[in-house]
Amino acid sequence: MKETELLTPEFLKKLKLLQIMSKKVAWGTQKGEHTSSQKGRSLEFSDFRNYVRGDDIRYIDWNIYGRLEKLFLKLFVEELDLIVYLLIDTSASMSLGGEEKLHYAKKIAACISFIALSHFDRVSIAAMDEGISLYQPPLRGTNQIFQCFRFLSGLRPRGKTSLGASLLSFGRKKLRPGLVVVLSDFLQEGEFFEGLSFLLYEKYSLFLIQVLDPLEKNPVIEGDLKLVDIETESAREVTVSERLLAAYRRNFQRHTEKIEQYCARHGAGFLQTTTDTPFEEIVLKYLRMGRLLA
Repeated sequence: MKETELLTPEFLKKLKLLQIMSKKVAWGTQKGEHTSSQKGRSLEFSDFRNYVRGDDIRYIDWNIYGRLEKLFLKLFVEELDLIVYLLIDTSASMSLGGEEKLHYAKKIAACISFIALSHFDRVSIAAMDEGISLYQPPLRGTNQIFQCFRFLSGLRPRGKTSLGASLLSFGRKKLRPGLVVVLSDFLQEGEFFEGLSFLLYEKYSLFLIQVLDPLEKNPVIEGDLKLVDIETESAREVTVSERLLAAYRRNFQRHTEKIEQYCARHGAGFLQTTTDTPFEEIVLKYLRMGRLLA
């Protein structure tokens, strides 16, 4: 995936108007464009506290001392950088569709990377199949966007999915908390919830982006068919009737509702999209509606 396939000058201008939003994150130590709940030494005043021995006397408020004859220290809101971790499902199931689901996910990841790096945040990328197969440590600065593109361009769909094991493996790295964006089809029976909960326990914020082929969401096949699992290559002969399709749609809806309910319960973001949805619409409209971008 070359950068010229995505970042046309017109699209680049639109992306520069956006920035990453995140709740309940632990911020970094470098100056960035996010307001932290930590108290630091930026220009925006936050509060006072009593002076204690060893505090920097430069931040004593002498006006208050003149009135009350007590020493108070000025506290300020620090603006610090955020780490955005992009965890991308690269299992074989992400190769389905006229436009590969993985390619669509990589384009979303490239945009998020550009937006984050443009605002002095850090970006890290990991590929997931049966575990974390590839990992790009955090990068910072607009000049690093090409390294992000190179890493993304090297991702290929392969192997089986073990989304839960991958999320647990990432959480065990004990990296600095930040915003984790998971891009996957999430077409597993709930085993990934344990991994998501572990990341929440480790103080990460979560945003899930489910990328699907339109036929996965609403299949229109019928008749006697041989269905082959793209990851395990196991096959099963079935007769697809309208009754069977209706049952599939009900199960699919229940699966989606479980993910939505989990995210709502834990303050995580969730967006479901299909690869026939115009890509620019996803980035500039739906990710803003989902409050990943502002």
